[in-house]
Amino acid sequence: MSAIQQRIITAAAAGALVLTANKRLSRHLIAAYDTQLQAAGETVWATPQIISFDGWLHRCLADLGESWRLLEGFPALRLWEQLIEKQSANSELELLQLAATARKVQEAYQWSVSYDCNADDFPLTEDQQVFQHWQKAYRQQCQQQRWLDRAELPALVFAAMRNGQLALPTEVLLVGFDQSTPELEGLRRVVEQAGGQIEELQAEPAAQAQIGSFACPDPQREVELAARSRAARSGG
Repeated sequence: MSAIQQRIITAAAAGALVLTANKRLSRHLIAAYDTQLQAAGETVWATPQIISFDGWLHRCLADLGESWRLLEGFPALRLWEQLIEKQSANSELELLQLAATARKVQEAYQWSVSYDCNADDFPLTEDQQVFQHWQKAYRQQCQQQRWLDRAELPALVFAAMRNGQLALPTEVLLVGFDQSTPELEGLRRVVEQAGGQIEELQAEPAAQAQIGSFACPDPQREVELAARSRAARSGG
């Protein structure tokens, strides 16, 4: 076992919160944790706090009893489509490719929220003004229904930690993140302001790839294996 993996397991055993970049990495570390305790002769042990960052945010929302509010994935995209379609009716924007436009707008909104962008006081192009209009309609709809967009989840969780609604972790390990994000920096501020510690560790380097060829019996099987390989690499 590597020094990094041992550091993670030791910290988790002491009660540290280990947040990983994806679900696959958290599953790998939990398996390694269980294996080490079994080898040490243990028969019963507490589940370690090893979880993907996204999974942890969802768990925090559940602890607040507000999981029903979360709007993400297809439901959020569908709301964008409906709002864009309504706002663009009887205008030149009506000719837009609705699904593709909604995906781009949704992505732009998420980046805007994550980086706390406010363009109200800046001169805007016509396209930017349209985006601002759609964004305002989306936020109004969410407020009316008390929905919470996924991009707004970290801020809600961090605020709940500051006001005591959620327990603040005293030691956090961030594992496998290629770069920092506003969400991770927000977590760092909350933990450190409360006197806790947060540490970043890189995941184990992947084994050197072996290039080869494999003959599939038919095109359908080839597509299936390619899709599985891509899903495995994405860490879902």
